[in-house]
Parts: sequence; structure tokens; C-alpha cells
Amino acid sequence: MELSYFAATLTAENFVNIAWTTQTETNMNGFNIYRNDGSDNLASAIQIAYIPATNTSTTHNYEHLDDKDLENGHTYYYWLECVEISGHSTFNGPYPIYVNGPTPPVLPEYTKMHNAYPNPFRAGSGTTIAVEVKKGDSGTVTIYNILGQVVKTFSLTEGTNNLNWNGRDSKGNLCGNGIYFYKLSTNSLNQTKKMVIVK
Repeated sequence: MELSYFAATLTAENFVNIAWTTQTETNMNGFNIYRNDGSDNLASAIQIAYIPATNTSTTHNYEHLDDKDLENGHTYYYWLECVEISGHSTFNGPYPIYVNGPTPPVLPEYTKMHNAYPNPFRAGSGTTIAVEVKKGDSGTVTIYNILGQVVKTFSLTEGTNNLNWNGRDSKGNLCGNGIYFYKLSTNSLNQTKKMVIVK
């Protein structure tokens, strides 16, 4: 067996993709992948996958995606064990890779609804309502006309929500000029404010 390539790369989803290439394979059983969390010591590494060999006489590319129990800010070490049918094996590695995913956003300490901006605004041009939702909170912002009829409803998620309203109702119809109310309804806060559509 002739191994020409072995590497580990970080994917966009913060998983580790292990890839290797063989030029030829003869009397091969398969490949074991080992991982050690934070140490380049093979003796304490754990086996995370077994990939059967193809025993082809031509170039063959292998891949394995490691998506198990990976933590940001950690260096992981990978080994590839090439196992022959006879039981003889050779190790390649370690191949270190640092997992450094995006930092989770800091959630607001409390839920708050900001004033719509711009206000007044022209229908079709739109306005933005910024709502900060604390951890564990959820709810909606509902827009009403002067008669108290529901015009549009937005769902909220934890974190900062920038709700862009283009002055149209839930059916896509352009709303007329006048006063409208936008009401925040969450587990921790209920609040109503006013905005105006002008010509």
C-alpha cells in the first residue's frame, strides 16, 4: 500500500474532515482513524472510525467527517492507521487541527423594543423596528391599524431582531396613510408604540 496524502481540515460547520489518498492497495483490511483531545500521545487516543479498504491498483481518495463532541478553542490530533489483512499496521500522524468556531452571540440581559425608524415613513419605503430579546424569551411584534385590525405579525427569536416593515399587510397590499400601532408581546414584556405612514 502506498499512501500519498493524509490531512485534516476544518469545515465551515466547524467539523473536521479527514482525507487521505492511496496510490495502490494490496492485501489491505482497512483504515482506523484515531483522535486525541489536546495531546499528541497516540497511546491515549480513541478510535473514532473504521473505513474498509478498496484494494484497488489505481489512485483512491478517502474521506471521513468527524462531527462528534468537538469544542471551540481546542486542538485535536488525528492519526491514520493502515491495517493489512495479515494484521500488520502502520500509523501516520499526528495531524493537529485547531477548532476555532464563531463566538456565540451575547444575548441581551432584558427584552426591549426600540422606536421604529424612520417614523413617520412612506409606505413602500419601509421602516425598521429593532427588538432585543433576552435568553429564554420569545414572542411577536404585531402591527395594528387605527381600527385595531391586525395588519402584520413578526415572530421574534433570542438576540437582536431587526424587523423591516415595508408598509404592506400580510397579503401584500399597500397600507394607507395614517396612524398604526406596533405591539410587542413576550413572556417578560408587553409594550405598544405608535408610527405614522405619510404620503
